[in-house]
Amino acid sequence: MTFTRADAALRTLGRIARTSELKRLGVTESELTRAVRSGEVIRARQGVYALADVQAVIVHAASHGGTVGCCAAGLLHGLWILEAPPECHVWMGTAGTPRSSCEDCHIHWDEGKVAVGAPPPVRNVLLQISRCATEDTFFAALESALRQSLLRARDLTWLVVHLPIAMRWLVAFARADADSGLESLLRLRLHRLA
Repeated sequence: MTFTRADAALRTLGRIARTSELKRLGVTESELTRAVRSGEVIRARQGVYALADVQAVIVHAASHGGTVGCCAAGLLHGLWILEAPPECHVWMGTAGTPRSSCEDCHIHWDEGKVAVGAPPPVRNVLLQISRCATEDTFFAALESALRQSLLRARDLTWLVVHLPIAMRWLVAFARADADSGLESLLRLRLHRLA
């Protein structure tokens, strides 16, 4: 097996990865130790490493055993987010195990399997937003996802099934032609006044 630098392997793997993935690419324990000591790499938790320039919110979520969720994940997907809750939101999927207590975190346990460093699927992100943010924030993010073709018909069906009953009408009301979140909000608010 050839020697591989930890930072080069992490760039190949998406900037954050498990030790097992790094070892498969030829990164040794001594190279990981060297990279952490030099500051090139951060140890998010035991068995998970990231490049030093990975967003703090992603490293923070990984340190707790999950990945970034809710509005912060929406931003990573390029969704239009009106306002984000102040605390950190961590998605654990259905089989996550929190690695440490996080007093300033909100944990999401909705359906799916977490991949280190990768945000949840857009449908999960929208579900999380519906539970933590305002109806307006959810609607603007939903129309943003539709505009960017980030949702398939089966994702919308899944979302309707999992949404609180009082919010399901928003999926039927949403359109894919809003050029901005402000346009989405204006249409929603005018509808409420009608």
